Amino acid sequence: MNGLSTQQQRELLAQWARAREQRDAALAVLDQASMAGCQDIDNPSQHCHDKISTIKEMVDAFSKLKTQHDEMHRIEQRMAAVQPDRDWSPFAEPLQQLRQQRVQRPRILCSHSVSCRTGQGLSMMRRGLTALMEDTLLFAHVGAKVPLNYSMLERLAHEGRAVASEGPENDEIAIQADRADWEQAVTKHVLEQASAGLRKVCSQACVSLVALEEAAGAVGMEKAEVHSALLFLHATGSVLHYGTNTCRGSHALQGTVFMRPQFIIDAISYVIRESNATDVNDEVRTQDARIRQSVANGEALDRFLGTENTHGSGVLTRQLLQHLWRHLNPQHHTLLLELMKAFNLLRPLADTETFLVPAKFPRQQLPSI
Repeated sequence: MNGLSTQQQRELLAQWARAREQRDAALAVLDQASMAGCQDIDNPSQHCHDKISTIKEMVDAFSKLKTQHDEMHRIEQRMAAVQPDRDWSPFAEPLQQLRQQRVQRPRILCSHSVSCRTGQGLSMMRRGLTALMEDTLLFAHVGAKVPLNYSMLERLAHEGRAVASEGPENDEIAIQADRADWEQAVTKHVLEQASAGLRKVCSQACVSLVALEEAAGAVGMEKAEVHSALLFLHATGSVLHYGTNTCRGSHALQGTVFMRPQFIIDAISYVIRESNATDVNDEVRTQDARIRQSVANGEALDRFLGTENTHGSGVLTRQLLQHLWRHLNPQHHTLLLELMKAFNLLRPLADTETFLVPAKFPRQQLPSI
């Protein structure tokens, strides 16, 4: 390596090898503990304390996994810096994506059976959850102090949802504010700081990140604070921002903030839904009837839903999708498509005008043995 002595090169490679060994050890702990948790979860002889210990062991291994990935990346960057004649960029990004997938791969921390008839197992689950909530590594936000500006964005988003649904959420917030000093502090901060522009932005179902940054900047929030608030609110589920540093994030989605997460569910429910008219709500039935006013569109809908004895169940055309989302802003169609692709809810075909929706594929009966 240019710029490094032979001894320094060996030391770097040795550091990278040690980090890889510790990374592999953390992965082994995660896999073994996950398998043990699945096997023993309904074992009466296994105490709740043992299950909690297993989960904490997994959390520690998870933390070490991320630390060692960062260490390996740091060493690789240093190696690349002293070799300017070689282009490492084609390898660096895919490698980081692979490591991110390893960290974010779903793992079963714990599962527990509770009888819905007798309630057996409920008390043990309560004790286990109570103990787990004390682990700040597993639940980093529990008990932590939240900046008032973060809570202001969350409150304004809640108020926007209440107005959209014509629900009593504002009244409920006022009732809670009388009972909790923190809610009173948030209410006072919102009244003093929130501008009409920020309220308007936060009341929308989804808004551009730039618009939120500008509106928040007008009340004194720096961009870095806005991004930190979004990261926190995304983790709690109050507001969703699929930035590149989140599990489903992408460059196509990072420019949008979903102030109303229910908006996503409502939009997807027009695509992934029950096929029979008796199993859907009045709004969907009304829309289906409108679509079927056109013979061609009606046939495309029946083919997609699988209500007719024809091939093509789960095949969605862009034209039909525009009819299904007719009640939405056309500018949101592309955004929602990107979101559904990020969650693997649909897959585009080569012509980009047709999509496969796996959830709507025909259900085949298993052969009898």
